[in-house]
Amino acid sequence: MKVSSSTISRRETGAVSMSIVQICSYAKVLEMDEGDLLASIARRRREIPPPFIRLGIDVFDEETYGKIMDLAKELGPQHIILQTKL
Repeated sequence: MKVSSSTISRRETGAVSMSIVQICSYAKVLEMDEGDLLASIARRRREIPPPFIRLGIDVFDEETYGKIMDLAKELGPQHIILQTKL
């Protein structure tokens, strides 16, 4: 595979993605099973970064719970992960 060092760098940082054809060619060069390489890439993309802070909140009434949930929805799933216990 003829690939420039800048292309490799952009792939490593996630600035550009490889096509399926490129990934399969890469697997052949590495003498690796294509499925294994694709699975490895998929696992890496699902990793969740460590949280900036973990916050525990005790809520004592339904109205307050609703307000907190509205705020969490406003932030969106890319910014917050909720774990609730009733």
